[in-house]
Amino acid sequence: IGISNILGFATPENVNYPYMADSITNFWTRWMITIKKWFDRYVSRPLDKLRYENNDQLIINTFIAFVAFGVWHKASIAMLIWAFLQVLCIAVEKVITYEERNIPRTLRHLYVLAVLALSWSLFRTGNLYQVLLFLRNLLGMNQTGIPSRLASTFLQEYGIFLAAALLFVFP
Repeated sequence: IGISNILGFATPENVNYPYMADSITNFWTRWMITIKKWFDRYVSRPLDKLRYENNDQLIINTFIAFVAFGVWHKASIAMLIWAFLQVLCIAVEKVITYEERNIPRTLRHLYVLAVLALSWSLFRTGNLYQVLLFLRNLLGMNQTGIPSRLASTFLQEYGIFLAAALLFVFP
């Protein structure tokens, strides 16, 4: 944005601290804002004209939009599962409002991070076996977690950089 301003171009903001979101719905309003606007204009709005005040159709339209977004990145079964996971979370969030349930913000944020870890692993790997292997590694079930010797070595060498990154990642 800064370089485009120097060159005299106005560039819209594309991300707005998405990992600070407290819901998947909120995450998607903060993530890839320009792509989301394009999908809203050319995928979601035409599908919304078919809605006729039917909330079931809204969920189907949201699923179609997420499938289109996933296929745009990579056509695979993992992208269908990724789209289903996103829409499932959004649908549940529409039914269960946080304010009515008095769910603490910390728990909401942890929920978002857990869903994102699962969904980004689908995005990254492309098949379910690799996703399960990735999640096992992430949870330390393959001697690759924090208790491993290699992880301890990395934390000793690069721990200061990790601390600085955690300090400056928040707004």
